[in-house]
Amino acid sequence: MRLTKIPAVFIICIGLAISSVAK
Repeated sequence: MRLTKIPAVFIICIGLAISSVAK
C-alpha cells in the first residue's frame, strides 16, 4: 500500500506541473 501511495503522489505532482505548462 505504501509503495503504491508514493508513485500516486508523484503522478499528481507531475499532472499539476503539466497543467501549469499547458496553461
